Amino acid sequence: YLQKWKLSGKTLSHLSSGQKQLLVILRALSLRADLLLLDEPTSHLDPERTREVESMLSAWLTPEKSILVISHSEEQAERLGNNISFESL
Repeated sequence: YLQKWKLSGKTLSHLSSGQKQLLVILRALSLRADLLLLDEPTSHLDPERTREVESMLSAWLTPEKSILVISHSEEQAERLGNNISFESL
């Protein structure tokens, strides 16, 4: 994904907000955690990258792993979630 998303060989100062967000998601997945807490994980991404990240997150899930996603997008919650709660402040 580093090469596919053109992140390889770049310094942080040369990355856009969306590229930094992609890098953080890749890093989180590489840590081999059992739980990911993601706040607006695709907020700076275009629709194509959003679909790729959602697909990657879905593929990462197993019965032993969970993701808690905070999102303003009901559509994204429905695509990713199996236990959805909508809260309004």
